[in-house]
Amino acid sequence: MKTILAQLSLCLFTAFLLSGCGGNKEKGSDSDDEKGIRALEQQTNLDGIINPVTDVDWYTINITEPGIVALNVYNDTQRYNVDILATIYEEDSNGTRKRIAADHFPEESATDSSLSINVNITEPKKLFIAIRDLDDNEASETETYSVSYDVAAPEDGNGTFDSATNLALNGSCSTDSIGTVGDTDVMRFNLSESGVYKISTDFNAFSGGTSVTLKVSLFDSEGTLVRSVAQSVDSVYRMVESLRAGSYYLLVNDHGKDNFDTSSSFTTCLTGVATEEISENDRQENATTISGSGHFEISGSLDYAGDQDWSSIQSGAAPISIQVLQFEFDPTASNGCDSWFLVEITDANGVVLFSKEYSTETGSRIAHVKVENSGEHFIAVSAIDEKVCSFGDKDGMRYQVSVDVIDVLDDIEMGEGNNTINHATELDETSDVSIEAKLSYVGDVDWYRITVPADAYQDRIVEIFIESESATPLEYYVSVFQADEILDTFTGWENNEYPVSFKTSYIISRTLGNTDTDYFVKIVDMQSDEADIDNNYTIRANIIPVQTQLAAVNDAKIINAVFFSEAEEQAQLAIDNNVVELVVSASDHRNFNYNAASFVITPELKDSLVTSSPVADTLEVTFPWQSGYIDYYKDRDWFQLDLSEIYVSAGGLADIWYCEIKIELYSPAPGSAVEYAWGLYRDSSNNYSVDDWQGEDGLYASNGDVSAGVAVLDIITPAADASGPMWVNNETASDRFYLAVADILNQSTNIADNDWGYDQPYFVRIALVYRSNLSKPEN
Repeated sequence: MKTILAQLSLCLFTAFLLSGCGGNKEKGSDSDDEKGIRALEQQTNLDGIINPVTDVDWYTINITEPGIVALNVYNDTQRYNVDILATIYEEDSNGTRKRIAADHFPEESATDSSLSINVNITEPKKLFIAIRDLDDNEASETETYSVSYDVAAPEDGNGTFDSATNLALNGSCSTDSIGTVGDTDVMRFNLSESGVYKISTDFNAFSGGTSVTLKVSLFDSEGTLVRSVAQSVDSVYRMVESLRAGSYYLLVNDHGKDNFDTSSSFTTCLTGVATEEISENDRQENATTISGSGHFEISGSLDYAGDQDWSSIQSGAAPISIQVLQFEFDPTASNGCDSWFLVEITDANGVVLFSKEYSTETGSRIAHVKVENSGEHFIAVSAIDEKVCSFGDKDGMRYQVSVDVIDVLDDIEMGEGNNTINHATELDETSDVSIEAKLSYVGDVDWYRITVPADAYQDRIVEIFIESESATPLEYYVSVFQADEILDTFTGWENNEYPVSFKTSYIISRTLGNTDTDYFVKIVDMQSDEADIDNNYTIRANIIPVQTQLAAVNDAKIINAVFFSEAEEQAQLAIDNNVVELVVSASDHRNFNYNAASFVITPELKDSLVTSSPVADTLEVTFPWQSGYIDYYKDRDWFQLDLSEIYVSAGGLADIWYCEIKIELYSPAPGSAVEYAWGLYRDSSNNYSVDDWQGEDGLYASNGDVSAGVAVLDIITPAADASGPMWVNNETASDRFYLAVADILNQSTNIADNDWGYDQPYFVRIALVYRSNLSKPEN
């Protein structure tokens, strides 16, 4: 942050000597380099750059008559480096220059900048101008500034209503400028008849830059403000007004009344505008009746500030299910206006059914609006902030509207509908029956409830499926709630290419008491600005019990498999026994119970699990098959693997060794919809927490089913043709390891692939080969 001369921005630059306002350097002394000093002429500008560092550009101004002098400096560079400091000096009879005013650009600005300094000169004299970097520590070869000056003109005598100059209708225009600080130019015009009139003030800014920003205000004969405009379009300040016959006054001044510029003129013209109507349908009670039988066409134009177009249509007889207005708004005839329409649709009771802003720079847009009560409906079109288009030879904002009344079959919306959580539609989770529905109008929200009865004897899985047969223009957004917690969200970004496909499931642990558990599903369009009256979606829910026993498997490969059910996992998790945390993301931490007994050598099992080879100095350990299911979405089965403890239990005595690991993953015929995969996780921090990505506290190795099809899964890792073993040395093995089995999310399909279920279990087996007195494989 620059600090030198920072107090300059607080100074009021007047005719007084401001010797106390500035930095701690008196620049402009005889020691300064004044080679190349340039003379400034009024109504011209000079360009310059500050390069190298400490460069100072000097200019002179010859003042021949007393008056207010304005020094203007501009820089059109975005995020400039050089913070321009401009200082005005006067020279006394001894040739000593004294600073009388100074200012600088804002520091570290992200935009271009300008500055204006006004000083009151009481006698003819020469002024000296110094332009430099604020702290003399920045320079640029490319940042060009422009400097100019102006001298205030005498009062022109048209600053009041009584002294206003005449402005002719459809005749000569009036040209003037803001000639001095506080200058206000007033024009008067008389209208013999009511009508729509355009008042345009064309600002011809000085090419070297100007500090003046116009404000144009229109008053009636009573002095009441009709409208004020302080923003221009292509340097033209415009008003298009519906005015009654009478006298009016137009005031033009600098917006802050603190700048002037005799080099920047403005020209004001008054013209009449031909329109289709004037205030004929600006209110609902005067709405234009549009005839049609289920189809209506409206062609209109907003021609003046405050113009509104109200139209009336009849929606027709009450429908069997629901009725929507298919509303198409086309502003393309007003492309280039850079303005905004506001469109509202109301019913006969004054209830606003639809409200939307449309840019004049877009094409045609379609919306579907639900009819709450059949009968008369009103369409109101107006301009945002009452700003209507007027540029070049184009006056008014033209538009086209078409409305079709359509009966839609969406029974879920009948009556009170299901648009709130309090009116959620109950899903029958016992029959596996789907409900068909639509997002059939703008703002449609469909809520569903799944009631899970209390059960103290078994754990259960609640499943939710949402699908559509066809692609849809909507971006479906699905949220699943339980109490105040959002469990899942889904956004169908590619629904315009592929059908909707969403599914999820949650485990519900057995609980004491009689309190049911409610789950809620909310389905909306992502932006709530589109509807689809042509395509249904379906939603269904199931509640199934957790499998507590392994189904019979007639497969010779599987002998004496050990099954650890989800019910046991949940019971252990409930008492915080053997818990491992999986960090999926900063906001997604999941706790699981791990099986600590699966890969353990007990004395009674040692002979059946361990094969010792003293010659090769190896210990081979083969554990039984472990089996289970992916019971619900995001479920994973975890097994602790303490490689150091297994080595000791197997009879290993060496201080140095490494372990070769072989993992088999199998799922018998006909296969499972679940893409089973295993992951070996390392917990180097030994804090019972691992990351779901590679790292010392995360995924160490993995393999699994990469096909989305259903088939037998039989994977051995490393494969027979692998270049080498998967191994861990004794130092790494001192860390805690876990083996996890999960479902892979296959991205090769456009159908939701987060799978779970009980069609076929997985079987996983680990074989270990310990090689004592070696720290790694020899090859």
